[in-house]
Amino acid sequence: MDFAVEIGRWTYVAGWCGSSVSDIGATVGEQTCETRIERYSRPDVAAIYGEQIPKDAGFILSILRGDTEGEVILHWTRPDGGDQTGITLLDDLPDNFMQSLRPILERQVAGFETGSPDWIAHQLFLPPGEEEDIEIRGAVDGLFSHPDSGSFIHGWILGDEDVAIVLLEKDGTFHALQDMYRFPRPDLAANFDAGQAQVSRAGFVARLENRVSGPGMLLAMSGTATLTLTKTPKPRLLPAAPKAAAKILLGVETPLPDLVTRLSRVDWPILAPLIAQEQAGWAAEEVVGADLGPQPDSPEVSLIIPLYGRHDFVEHQLMEFSRDPYMREKAEVIYVIDDPAIKEAFIASCSELYQLYGFSFRWVWGGVNRGFSGANNLGASQARAPRLLFMNSDVFPQQVGWLEQMVTALDTHPALGVVVPRLLFANGGIQHCGMISKRLDSLGIWINHHPNLGLDPALDPRKELEAVELATGACMLVRREELERLGGWNTGYLIGDYEDSDLCFSYRAAGLDIGYLPTVSLVHLERQSFSQIGADSFKIRVMVANSLRHMNRWPQFLYA
Repeated sequence: MDFAVEIGRWTYVAGWCGSSVSDIGATVGEQTCETRIERYSRPDVAAIYGEQIPKDAGFILSILRGDTEGEVILHWTRPDGGDQTGITLLDDLPDNFMQSLRPILERQVAGFETGSPDWIAHQLFLPPGEEEDIEIRGAVDGLFSHPDSGSFIHGWILGDEDVAIVLLEKDGTFHALQDMYRFPRPDLAANFDAGQAQVSRAGFVARLENRVSGPGMLLAMSGTATLTLTKTPKPRLLPAAPKAAAKILLGVETPLPDLVTRLSRVDWPILAPLIAQEQAGWAAEEVVGADLGPQPDSPEVSLIIPLYGRHDFVEHQLMEFSRDPYMREKAEVIYVIDDPAIKEAFIASCSELYQLYGFSFRWVWGGVNRGFSGANNLGASQARAPRLLFMNSDVFPQQVGWLEQMVTALDTHPALGVVVPRLLFANGGIQHCGMISKRLDSLGIWINHHPNLGLDPALDPRKELEAVELATGACMLVRREELERLGGWNTGYLIGDYEDSDLCFSYRAAGLDIGYLPTVSLVHLERQSFSQIGADSFKIRVMVANSLRHMNRWPQFLYA
């Protein structure tokens, strides 16, 4: 047997027999299947085994398996009249599919060009029986491909849903549309006189595991017919940068309530390899930096502050830091530049900022944008203190001594792996006093919810240090040794979001609690850099994508 492939309700077996056989049939369980066999010559086999090989040694067997599950068992009769059986092994179309069909393609079939897509469709995928009158139409709106993450195709299909949709490239390579997601396309109703039932699942996005390298045809294959729906364009290269690729994929809008299903089937299997590939290149990037002013010999805590989108908040932070004796004597401040667009302007301003406030700090540049988690990890790798405070550039202290209080809380409570302060909006209302996971049924996801949002701090139910479920990463104190043992911040999320709750779950999985210290308050302007990533609809889809990954990583906490 050369290969066996299962498409929809049909199984197709190709191979050759070393002696004349007849009545090749098939069963699934106790069900006898309808079959058709086509015989052809195999000169390649005859050249090896000689004249004892029959002229029609090769065969293609089409088996109508129907809806029955189970192994397909072949039955045939030997020349001596005895029966023999064997079990076929079903698999996807092999990479050398066309090579397997080479002996068949040597034949000339009237009405078709040998080896053409139409010829292959009629010879291989036209089983016994009368052809059905299948009314099905479709079009490809976009086709993108990348050598490391496969391909992405979207468009529409109107008609019978009980068909297998296959992309056939010009060179004869078959691609099954994997994990197709269907969604409504009401715009097609008027143009094609289609009913509501048809347009309710007319749109599609799908993933192809392999790269598509050239134009071809989109085929609909049913049990008794193969139809050409449309020609496909030459694929465009899907960008290697995850953010750029996500804008293309998530730019094909589908209903938000079903977005989790689509992301699971189509988008994440494409984006995850791109994210991993991008991060693999970080190690080759040169890390550079500079000190502004004398640095503490043995800092007790290192502040790690990523900069993305804007850097004007740095001056306000340095002004507050310079007033705090503990920070002047015991703290190391590291600004991690994570945006090439602001790199030169920020570096040019550093000398002036140091001269203006007299507060020592460092800057670090890792060569590329690494995202929130990547920038935090880079800063941690450059830090010298045993404690690390991760801080957003739009977070500002309100009084001196705040950092020393947080360090004392962490040092005196070994059961805590994280300590965070209260964060306030600029108008004085509560922005963060701990987070919880909350189910958002309208989108089918879990979100990070901030209880008591906007309330007067006097109404905060917590008055002293207390363990909470989750905490924001906008201002988060940890021990270096524990963070390194946990592997640092997870960098597998798309652009931003959920990295802080992911880290909190890592600590909790290791048996360490998250501590909230309400006696320390800082102002947080919130998401001043995240607003740079794009339009609201795209941000919502990114949030859903990250929530899906978060749910898959931490089901023991979210579904307990």
